[in-house]
Formats: sequence, C-alpha cells, structure tokens
Amino acid sequence: METERSTRKRLTEEQCKTFASEVKQGSSLKQALVKAGVSPAQAKKGKRAITGPLRKALIAELGADYETVMQFGRTIDPLQMRHAVLGGLARGIAQGSDKGAQILKLAGGLRELNMYTPDSQVGVIVLGNLPKIDQDLLPPGVALDDVKE
Repeated sequence: METERSTRKRLTEEQCKTFASEVKQGSSLKQALVKAGVSPAQAKKGKRAITGPLRKALIAELGADYETVMQFGRTIDPLQMRHAVLGGLARGIAQGSDKGAQILKLAGGLRELNMYTPDSQVGVIVLGNLPKIDQDLLPPGVALDDVKE
C-alpha cells in the first residue's frame, strides 16, 4: 500500500501581507496567523509558526519601525539595559504587579547582562595535598591532635 505524502499548503503573498498588517495593528501572533489562513493548530505555535515568507512580509510592513527598533538595539549599552531591567522589576514590586516580568527576565538573562548568574562559585576544590599544619599557626588552646587533616 502506497501512502501519499501530504504537501504543506504554501501561503500566498496576500495572506502574508494580511498577517503582517494584523500584527502591525496590534493583533496577537495567533490571531494574525488565523486571519491570514493558517490553521488554528499551527497558529497556536506562535513564533515557531512564522515561516520565511511571513517574516519577510512582517519586516516589509513594519519598514521604518523595524529599522528604528534595530537602530535602538545597536545604540543601547548593557549598563543602560541593566538599569532598565532593575527599574522595571522595582516598579513591578512597588505596584504589586507582574506585568512585563517575563520580558524583564529574558532581558536580564541576555549574555551581555548575565544578571542571574552568581558572581562567585560556592565551594572549594583542592588540587593536590594540603600542606602540613604547623602548631604555631593554630589559635591558642587548640592542639594539633584536635585538627583533622
């Protein structure tokens, strides 16, 4: 029995433009994908469902906005970004809200910021044998027999 491979339906240029237009107007990715003719199951994937033609259409639609965002990304330095993340987290705590917490977490985890990695590692690694302990180096009242090697 021979099975037929299903061919994936390609989106037309018009569908890609519809998607880009919907995103620019503020629709969620899922809503924009469904309006462009993508199945709800595929649209549920969000960013993973955005293929090359959809991405190109989105960049073309955003135009100057896309270039502005790219230019902003090139000009902001890590210290400014670090302050923005800390300020956003502090504002969220003060307001008792977690709006934007996910994006702040992502920004803080960027390689340039690395805010969630400890500055020092805990623990001691000894390579080789420890030197013999001299009785003169011990505090008064502690005998060499009390110290384990």
